Amino acid sequence: MDLGGKLQFIRKQKGITIEDLAAKSGISKSSIDRIEKNGQSPTIQKLLKLTECLEIRIEDLISENELEIELMELLWQAKKLTKQEVRKVVDMLQVFDQEKQKLKNKP
Repeated sequence: MDLGGKLQFIRKQKGITIEDLAAKSGISKSSIDRIEKNGQSPTIQKLLKLTECLEIRIEDLISENELEIELMELLWQAKKLTKQEVRKVVDMLQVFDQEKQKLKNKP
């Protein structure tokens, strides 16, 4: 995912409109839209303002590591889960890990 796509994904996951982000950051709506569509490369000052307003690290936008991006997406989704749903996910992961260990120990 490119920088613009990451910016748009994070903004939407946080429930923030372009208008809200523009008002909070002081960056025009059209400029944010162009950045999200990769039609404009943001200056470092704009990146700092955007990351501050979104309450993320600049590394979250510029990371090239796809695994980090996938994990970030999963974490955003996990924040929407109820406590009961989180417990079920944890239980499933534990079962998965146990099965993986069994397969590892098989001759």
